[in-house]
Amino acid sequence: MYCGIEFLPQIETGYSNRDEALLLATGLIVGLTFLTPVLSIVLGVPALIFVVAIGGIYGILVILVRRLLAGSIIGLVVTSPFAANVPLASHEYLTSFPGHFGPQLWLVQLPLVLSAVLVLATGPRKLLDGATRAEGIFAAFVGWSVLAAVFGTTARFDTALYFSLFMAQALVTFALLRYTVQQRILAFRTVLQVFVGTVFAQSLFAVLQFVNGTSFGLTTLGEGENKLLSTLSLGPFGTFSTGTHVAGFTGMSFNLASLIILIVPITVIMAVHAKRAERAGLLIAAFVMMGVLRASASDAARGGLIVTLLLLGVLYLYASRNAIRERISKTDTRPLLTVEAYVEKMVSAIVTTVVSLVVLFYPSSAFGRSSITTGSAHTNSADPGSAAGASQGAAIRKTIDSLSIPYFDLTSLGIRLQQYIGGLDLFFKHPLFGIGGANFTYFSTQYGLSQSYPIHNIHISVLSGTGLPGFLLYIAALVSILWNVGKLCTDIGEYGLLSVGIFCGIVGYLSFGFWDILPLIKLSSLIPFWMLAGAVLGEYTRISRTKRSPGKGS
Repeated sequence: MYCGIEFLPQIETGYSNRDEALLLATGLIVGLTFLTPVLSIVLGVPALIFVVAIGGIYGILVILVRRLLAGSIIGLVVTSPFAANVPLASHEYLTSFPGHFGPQLWLVQLPLVLSAVLVLATGPRKLLDGATRAEGIFAAFVGWSVLAAVFGTTARFDTALYFSLFMAQALVTFALLRYTVQQRILAFRTVLQVFVGTVFAQSLFAVLQFVNGTSFGLTTLGEGENKLLSTLSLGPFGTFSTGTHVAGFTGMSFNLASLIILIVPITVIMAVHAKRAERAGLLIAAFVMMGVLRASASDAARGGLIVTLLLLGVLYLYASRNAIRERISKTDTRPLLTVEAYVEKMVSAIVTTVVSLVVLFYPSSAFGRSSITTGSAHTNSADPGSAAGASQGAAIRKTIDSLSIPYFDLTSLGIRLQQYIGGLDLFFKHPLFGIGGANFTYFSTQYGLSQSYPIHNIHISVLSGTGLPGFLLYIAALVSILWNVGKLCTDIGEYGLLSVGIFCGIVGYLSFGFWDILPLIKLSSLIPFWMLAGAVLGEYTRISRTKRSPGKGS
C-alpha cells in the first residue's frame, strides 16, 4: 500500500492507533467545520480554497504517519454530513432533480473513491470474503433499481439512474465501513467516537446559525437555503427563528436533524459508562444536539427522536435488569453500587429525562397548527364515478383539515397524505418495476398537489419507484441490519448497551423516514446512515468469527 512513498519520512507519534486516529479526526473536524468558515468570512476568500488546503495538510499527515486507509475512512466519516458540492450543470437544470441528484461532485465522494481504490489495491478477496447477507440483499436492490429505471414507467430516466447511483454509493460506503471494522483497521468504538464528534461539531455550528438568525452564506461548504418556519421565544434572551438554516453544513436543517436522531442515543449510552467529567460533557453534547433538532423546525425529526428515546428507555431498563441479575448471582447479593454512585446515576437519569422533555416539547409559534390540503384530488371527468369520488375526497380533506395535535405543526400533513395515496396508486398501476426511483415528483401534480413534491415517505417512495421486488429487497436489507444489531445487543456484553443505542437510533431514523424523503435523496443523510450500518455489522461479524475460532482471534 505504501509503495512509492517510502522516500518520505515516517512520523512515529508514540500514540496508540486509537489515539492517533482520534487526533487525525479532531484536526479534520475542527479544520473543516470551524477553521474554514472563519477564515473564509474574515478574509473574504472562497471557502473551497481552505477546504483544499486543509484537505491537503490532512492528506500529508496521513501519509507521514502511514495510516492511508484508516485516514481515508476517517475522511469519509468526517465529510459524510457535508453538502459541499461542485455543480457540473446550470442551476436551472440541477433544480429539475429532487434532492442532491444531478451532475455534480460532492466532497464526500473524494474519500469514498479513495478508500475504495485503496481497499481494491490491497486485493478484494478479504472484502468479498467478509461480505454479509445484508450487503448481498442491498446489492440486489441496487441492481433491481437499475432494472426499474430501464423497464419502469419513468417520467425522467436520468432521475431514476441517479437514484440507482446514490444507492450504489450507499452500498460502497456500507461495504467499506464493514470491512474497516471487521479487519480492525479502525476499532468500532473509534468509528463511533469520530461519528459522534462529527455530528456534534455540525450541531455547534448550527447553534451559531440559530443565534445569527440566518446562514453565513457559505453555500460552497454546504450551507443551504434560509427558510424561516417558526419562532422560539427564549425569554430574556429574545426570540429566535427556526428553520432550514439551522443545518451546520448539511445543506438543510432536516438533514442534520436526521443525523442527530442516530447520534443522540449513542451519546447518551456513552455517557452512562463514562466518568464524571466525561459523562457531563457527553450529556451536554446530547442536550445541545437535541436543542438543534428542535430548532430545525422538523416535526418529523422530533417525532423520530421521541420514538428513539422512548425505545432507548425501555430497552435500557430491560438490558440493565439482566446485567444486575447477572452481577447479583456473581456477588452473592452484595450491594452493587455505593450510595454515592447510585445517587449519581439517578441524578443523571432524572436530569436527562427532564431536559429532553423540555427541549422536545418547548413551544414554538407553529405549535397546534391544523393540516392544510392543497386542492381537489385529480379525477377523470369522463368517469361516471368521478362525482362520487370527488365528494368522498372532499369529505376526507375536511376531516384532515380539522386535525390538530398539541405541540405539533400539522400544516403539511394533508399534503403528505395526498402523496401517500398517489404513491400507492402508482404502485398498484405499476407493481413490478414501478415508475423509476425518485420519479414521483414528476407525477405529483396528477394527485391534486400544486407543486412537484417528492413523496415524503422513504418506504412508499421505494415501493412506487422500484415496484414490489425492489421494496421487498430494501426492507429485507433493513431488517437484516436490525436483526444483526439486535443480536449484538444480546450476545456481546461489552458493547451490549452501546448496540442498544445504535438499534434505537436506526429505528428512530427509519421512523423519521416515514414522514420525510431525505434519507433517500440527500447524500448528507444517506451516506452517514449506511456508514453506521456498515460499522455495526462489521463489529458483529468480527466478534462472531472470533467466537467460532477463538484461537485465531486478535
